[in-house]
Amino acid sequence: MAEILYELAAEILKNLGSLAVQEVGSICGLSDELCKLSGTVSSIQAVLIDAEEQQQSSHEVRDWIRKLKKVFFEADDLLDDFATEVTHRKLVNMVSIFFSKSNRVLYNVKVSKCLKAIRENLDVIAKYKASLNLVERRQPLLLESNLDRETYSFVPDGEVIGRNDDRTKILDFLMDAEVNENVAVISIVGLGGLGKTTLAQLVYNSEMVQEKFDKRLWVCVSDVFEVKVIAEKIIESAGGEKANYLQLDAVQNQLREMLDGKKYLLVLDDVWNEDALKWSRLKNMLIGGAKGSKILVTTRSVVVAEVSGSVHQHKLGDLSKEEAWALFEKMAFECAKESENSSLVEIGKEIVKKCGGVPLAIRSVGSLLRLKRTEDEWIYFKNQDLSSITRGGDSVMAILRLSYNHLPHHLKICFAYCSLFPKDFRIDRVDLIDMWIAQGFIQSTTSNRDNVEDVANSYFMYLLRRSFFQETKEHKSFPHFYKMHDLIHDVAKEVSDKEFFSITETEDAEIVIPEQTLHASCLFQVDGSLEFPNLSYRKHMKLRTFIYLNGSNNVVISNSTLERMVSSFECLRILHLCHLRIKFLPQSLGGLKHLTYLAIFSTRIVTLPNSITKLHNLQVLKLVSCCKLKKLPRDIWRLVSLGRLVCTCCPSLTHIPPGLWQLASVTHLDFDGCSSLEDMPPGIGQLTSLRTLTSFIVGKESRISGLALLISEIDYTLSSWDEPVQLEKEYLPM
Repeated sequence: MAEILYELAAEILKNLGSLAVQEVGSICGLSDELCKLSGTVSSIQAVLIDAEEQQQSSHEVRDWIRKLKKVFFEADDLLDDFATEVTHRKLVNMVSIFFSKSNRVLYNVKVSKCLKAIRENLDVIAKYKASLNLVERRQPLLLESNLDRETYSFVPDGEVIGRNDDRTKILDFLMDAEVNENVAVISIVGLGGLGKTTLAQLVYNSEMVQEKFDKRLWVCVSDVFEVKVIAEKIIESAGGEKANYLQLDAVQNQLREMLDGKKYLLVLDDVWNEDALKWSRLKNMLIGGAKGSKILVTTRSVVVAEVSGSVHQHKLGDLSKEEAWALFEKMAFECAKESENSSLVEIGKEIVKKCGGVPLAIRSVGSLLRLKRTEDEWIYFKNQDLSSITRGGDSVMAILRLSYNHLPHHLKICFAYCSLFPKDFRIDRVDLIDMWIAQGFIQSTTSNRDNVEDVANSYFMYLLRRSFFQETKEHKSFPHFYKMHDLIHDVAKEVSDKEFFSITETEDAEIVIPEQTLHASCLFQVDGSLEFPNLSYRKHMKLRTFIYLNGSNNVVISNSTLERMVSSFECLRILHLCHLRIKFLPQSLGGLKHLTYLAIFSTRIVTLPNSITKLHNLQVLKLVSCCKLKKLPRDIWRLVSLGRLVCTCCPSLTHIPPGLWQLASVTHLDFDGCSSLEDMPPGIGQLTSLRTLTSFIVGKESRISGLALLISEIDYTLSSWDEPVQLEKEYLPM
């Protein structure tokens, strides 16, 4: 996908301006080469948004993007090498030795050769972009309104199945006379295809509404929110003549005269506008109605509901299992006799599960199956992805993809990344944000991790408030867990293309991983009936994410398999290993010099190799449920980029290395569930960048320095595994 290129270009430009790269460039005489590279990357970045939009219809543009990606990633890796090497040499006090004459020549030859090849390849790519007629743009073009999405107010009796409770709640709000505002706004919010428009039609045509309101008005808004156009549509809906006024003032005069003193219900369907100023201008034209007038908005975005000033937001959910089946039965079977076929019913119920309680999906699939009569045809549908059986401009996936199309380009890659998690998976918001940061997806004005985390969190909230994520009902006490609706997950899989690949449990003898894959997740037993394909390792040396997810503690992975993975995937930024029965991690882990995120969930692991302290780019280290882990690496102070250290449910961990206080970049420490931990390390009070500390253990003979300063700097929870420890004054050195 082309969306990643814009962010990657920005990351390359940021790295080219970093002190470490400038230092290497100056010492090795490569400053001119780096300057030329920066100019080339900048000129290419300027046309990437246009390239993203043209790739759907142009094979040449797609091919240009493919070649560009390869070189961009090579440049990113090389610049990362610069920074890593400088950091490493400084840590071992060998900068002067490293840049002695002999080493300087060798390093200069190697780096110069790589840099020259990258710049020459980029120069060729940059020249070719002129023949593609790509234009420079910093923002995507505004989407034009699609007439196929235009809606109307009528719905036949008996057409709608379910939604009785939703209909009643909306009617109660519309009939509420206690609202203080003259004209109140109510919103129906939910993902595409849930039936927001249908619910609005039900309410609009109810007898209660027809009796309560003097005027009923219906306007389909869609993408373009132009105040004058909407006002003209309202006038036309009321039966007025469609006049092509040149001035907005004439339109608003006619609209205000039409609504003056009348109680009205205005439905604004399919609204996307999040500009509060535009909303204010429209509402100013509508306030002349009688008290009790209502505006009913349907939207996919909570933000739209908020900026419109909604006094109530009704969040529309999925159909129940019974309602979903009733709707499918109505669409798929011509007569009641067919629905008595137990085999088709059993297959049909499996198909309905794929639709995730979304009426649009159920109607689409049901109508297609209405023309099928055999069990084999229905089984074929059951075994296909929804995206492959509902094609065309008005398909389920096309409707759902509208939400994706409206995302800013920097959020598209963040959304696509979520395709690595399986359907119905509980996504930890903190983990996901850390992964986005580790991959360089976050646009931040500074390199300060506090700022980057805040920006990343705003990305997540942006997606959450536009129905891309849902809060998990079973974990309301843990608000950092979320899920993606199955159909939204299908969209993520569709847009992620071949760069993201999930290896799921399968009976296939051989799994073919696309060579373009950059991010992979594994969801089955590696060493068992199915083994991660050995021959693919060398093909995928450019892999940047490997996530192993497993719900069982009984999965065994051999040391040799893990060794091959670690040594082969040398460009990894993220390594997430969950529930593996391993006692030791390979020493070669320290060779993953680009690694920024490492998470280990293992009940058997005893120790960590000290070689991981060579991971100078590591920002996140998570050790969860490592029940037998007794200690952390002695030289943990070498992890100079570490921002988050999580050791939770590690009951055998007795102490933390004293060098922890030297990690000036640490912002989060979590030692919950470490019942054997005897004390915090000396000097922890000097971690002045610390934002959160979930647990704090103080021993009787503690010599923690600077604790009073630390307490004044951060909010923390005072606890230990057995019982809270009260901090007495004598334990607080001033």
